[in-house]
Formats: sequence, structure tokens, C-alpha cells
Amino acid sequence: MQYGPSLPVFREIGGESINGVIYSTVIGGLPDEFAANYREAYKAKFGATASWLTGSQTYDALWMYSIAAAVAGGPGEPFDGEQARKIAAILKRMVYRGASGSFRFDQEGLVALSYPTQVKDPSLGLPHQFLQHQDYRTEPRMIGPALYATDEFLLPPWLS
Repeated sequence: MQYGPSLPVFREIGGESINGVIYSTVIGGLPDEFAANYREAYKAKFGATASWLTGSQTYDALWMYSIAAAVAGGPGEPFDGEQARKIAAILKRMVYRGASGSFRFDQEGLVALSYPTQVKDPSLGLPHQFLQHQDYRTEPRMIGPALYATDEFLLPPWLS
């Protein structure tokens, strides 16, 4: 599956029947030490059932933009195309480590590179995450890629 299982309401609605569901994403908050402060602050502000996994996307994007704008000399006035191009050029070159992992952009397609399929160095790509709902009463567990995995794959109950 894709986006739906990343939302806490998926567990609430699906209950025990979601145990074993696997989903993946190429951008989402990581359950690692680096993102720990972000995760805790997000939950404190928006509640324990808020989706910090997907909230990290906006969080990281705003930080990247803020850094690039600062390096470029500020955000510029509305409709200031020249300043927007300066900011875009900085974003295109930068490597940023956020709550979702490391962002580095493909210079042609301008999309964030993915680890481990596009780059083998995790400091230069966002991890293509594979998560599994192992117990509907808890957050999903990351089962891949191995470098970021917090848990092992469990055979879904409907297959045993």
C-alpha cells in the first residue's frame, strides 16, 4: 500500500485487521536518533495521534527553503524572479539532512535521490522506506532499508 497506512487513523479504523500491512514511501520521518527531537515536538504540539511521519515532509522542505533563502540573501519580494532563481540554484546544489533523511537533488529531474536504489551512500539520498503495521495499537515499524530498520518483517497473520 501507499499513503493511507502512514496515517494514524488507518490504525484506528482498521483495528486488528491491519496487522501485517506493508507500505512504502520515498519520503517520511525516520525513527532514528537524528529525528527524535522533531518527532517528540510534533507529537507534543499536535497530539499523540498526529502523523509525524508525513509532517516531516513540510518540516524539511521549509528548513531547506529557509537555508537556501538565507544563503541567497533573503527570500526577496513577491514576484522577484531573479531572487527566486538564486534560491532555486542553491536548493539544486545543497545536501540537507532532515527528519526524513538526506536530501540531494538529481540535477536533471530535480527530484530527491533515493537510497539505496539511486545512490549507495545514505548521506546523499532519502531512504526508500518499507514499513509494516505489526500491531495496530502501535506505530508502524520500519523493516527496510536495513540501515534504518527498527524491526524485522513479520509474516502477516492472514498468510500463516
